[in-house]
Amino acid sequence: MLSLFLALCAATPAFEALPEDGSAGIQAYRQGAYARASAHWRQLVDESLADEDRARLLYNLGNAAWRQGEPLQAVAWYTSSLRVGPRSEDTWANLEFARSELGLEPFDRGDLRSTLRRLVSSLRPPEARNLLLGALVLWGICLLFEATRGGRFWRAACIATLALVFLAAVPRLYQLATASERPAMIVASPA
Repeated sequence: MLSLFLALCAATPAFEALPEDGSAGIQAYRQGAYARASAHWRQLVDESLADEDRARLLYNLGNAAWRQGEPLQAVAWYTSSLRVGPRSEDTWANLEFARSELGLEPFDRGDLRSTLRRLVSSLRPPEARNLLLGALVLWGICLLFEATRGGRFWRAACIATLALVFLAAVPRLYQLATASERPAMIVASPA
């Protein structure tokens, strides 16, 4: 199992797609200077990056924390990465591996509750907003046709699209409800 995790860390394409400023961190990581790579990447965390780049950066910080023997911090970085890039299979695999090595309960236990949570959190915030906006526009169109043409069909279409609006709102409402639940960076206390 450890070899699978190390293979994921070593063979990840995430390194290649970081912004140019991250190249010093990539070189340090490849040389085995994980603390130096981590320090460099931490400086980039506060910069304005595209979501995809930020997710890769947080993922790489998780890999560096794991290599430095800080598995709890790695779990925090992976969790942060999934908030920005929720569909990264490599990040999910590393998160679950690190949690299992620590003896923690899996993040995705495979039950209905975990599956629903993973489903509603699988959209990035702009995607969730666009999905809700699209459903609202469709509902508005149905309301317009129902108001101008009337009839049983358009009334049923309005009810169906209203149900679609409620379904489309679930991911966005989940994001708003969990926005304050950012995982804290776990730092070992000095001995």
